[in-house]
Amino acid sequence: MTFIGNNETYFVEEMLERGFFPENLPPVFQVTNLHEASLGPVGDGDFISKAPTEACRYNASKRGGQRRTFTMPNPVFMIDAAIFFKKHKEAIDEHLSISSDTCSNPKFQVSDGRPLTISSFPEFHKMRRQCFSSSKYVVKTDISRFYHSIYTHAIPWALHGKSESKKDRKPDSSTIFGNQLDYIVRQAQDGQTVGIPVGPDFSRLISEIIGVAIDTKFRQMHSREIPMLRLVDDVFIGADNQDDAATFLSSMRDAIRSFELDINESKTCILNSSEDLEPFWPVEIRREIERFSGSDGSSKGQKRADFVHFLDEIIRTSNAKSDEGIIKFALRKIDELSIWVKYWDLLEPFLVRSAISFPHCWDYVARVVAWRHRVEGVDLNLWGRVTEKSIVYNARTGNDSEVTWALWLVKEIKTKISQQTFELVITKCGPFPSTLALDVHKSCELNFRLPKESILDRIGDKPMLGANWLLAYEADRAFGFKIKTKNQQGYEFFKTLYDDDVSFYNSEAVPVVFEDIEEPTSVMSAIESPTGSYEDIYDDEDEDDELLEF
Repeated sequence: MTFIGNNETYFVEEMLERGFFPENLPPVFQVTNLHEASLGPVGDGDFISKAPTEACRYNASKRGGQRRTFTMPNPVFMIDAAIFFKKHKEAIDEHLSISSDTCSNPKFQVSDGRPLTISSFPEFHKMRRQCFSSSKYVVKTDISRFYHSIYTHAIPWALHGKSESKKDRKPDSSTIFGNQLDYIVRQAQDGQTVGIPVGPDFSRLISEIIGVAIDTKFRQMHSREIPMLRLVDDVFIGADNQDDAATFLSSMRDAIRSFELDINESKTCILNSSEDLEPFWPVEIRREIERFSGSDGSSKGQKRADFVHFLDEIIRTSNAKSDEGIIKFALRKIDELSIWVKYWDLLEPFLVRSAISFPHCWDYVARVVAWRHRVEGVDLNLWGRVTEKSIVYNARTGNDSEVTWALWLVKEIKTKISQQTFELVITKCGPFPSTLALDVHKSCELNFRLPKESILDRIGDKPMLGANWLLAYEADRAFGFKIKTKNQQGYEFFKTLYDDDVSFYNSEAVPVVFEDIEEPTSVMSAIESPTGSYEDIYDDEDEDDELLEF
């Protein structure tokens, strides 16, 4: 199976719409009709990139109190990337097939999840057990800030070789076609040559093009008898002794550096294979939750007291390991076993505590409270205070993801935020929470005027070329800012977005678990099934992040 699948048209449609935004956004952020707007350029095969554009940034939480920055490129990039991968699909497939060491070769899938799939981390763990079962030592390393550090000129180097690529640098080269992708990526980030867009599935293809070239470079130095596996930027190599392990690590470092990248020294080590183990806490938490799921929750005795102690133990474990992902894992398991109804009075304070003290959990908290509001109701005064407090705290430091999910919950339960809080979001946060704030102002009927002048100053004279293109487009399309003429400056394609009724925001979207449901009270789970296995592949801090999803 090729990365593009059997239907090129469907591949383009899904990549442009389901493969554009990061997966962990509130459901109101939906891309519709972008495929229709792409039909002319994609059908003709004519690239449209000319003027440089900037990407929308989305500052998101991650485990361990760290942050990740997603960059949503201008739709122009998405159209040109679709043209490129459709036009050169055979050559890209041939390149991706070179490596037998990769576990992240993207494949197109027809499902409700992401268009491109790779092996999940649990699958990767299983493969490692098989691959390195006879190795005494395991070299463990990864590429430091992989997506953010990719040198765009390394794209043609990976496809055609460095020496050949340097001889012909023309973007429209007929032989070094990788130059065109290099150019497209640079145009999407205001001409910068470092980094690729973080979020779209097209970037997963770009990163794998370079990853396969790194595998190949390593194999030029060592035979295929040496066991090695790579998942995106995580690399494991088996060795029989420490001297060999050191040699393999040196070779991998050289292979990575040949593409102007470097390894993450803080995560690089040589382990005795007996020490390459998975954590056991997910099993312990799951077993405890299964034990409580057998209770009806009505007992006033020891069972309920034990459940309170269990919730405290989840927080204690999370604090001890400095890992909010442990709380998210517990919340998902509680949801899967439908324990909310039995223990809601005990779980609601736990949710409040999670939202305030463990902000990486805000997306799950918002989903659960929105679900509960639709099926039975919640304490609106309590959650009004929680959302306002959280928005103020996180907006001051531009923590987009926490603000976005808190605003979405405000919209869902129809509470209010103050004018000061609203203006704090508009001035401190990125285009995603700012766009949602406009919706909250409208749908929650906030009793103060929109600060239109400050928003217009922020988006500038050619808004669709800038870093606030999403806010500019939806402020006009969905919220009546009347800047259509200004939005169409820079590219003829921007007019096509309007003509084909393209949207990047749907104010009518319901929580995912309620889609196509006639009777809300029949919905027993608040958190939808994972839509992909990529939440943390863009960063290099936690290779075990995907344990959240098993």
